[in-house]
Amino acid sequence: MNGELVNIDGVGNRVNAINFGPKKVILVAGFNKIAGDVDEAIKRVKDQAAPPNARRLGLDVPCAKLGWCVDCNSPDRPAG
Repeated sequence: MNGELVNIDGVGNRVNAINFGPKKVILVAGFNKIAGDVDEAIKRVKDQAAPPNARRLGLDVPCAKLGWCVDCNSPDRPAG
């Protein structure tokens, strides 16, 4: 809501393109991805984005089974 961008990427390929790519970048995001503040955005990643992606990718991590982040330290976790 304040114009801050929270972009968490497990490998870095999407974040690097924004940081080190062209001088101007246009980002398009759905309304469902807009959060009130940075803490809320990180909570959204951990509770709404990472667990379904972990299941989709067949990762053997707790959030894939539980449906929410438990701040595991697995090398297979979907978001760093």
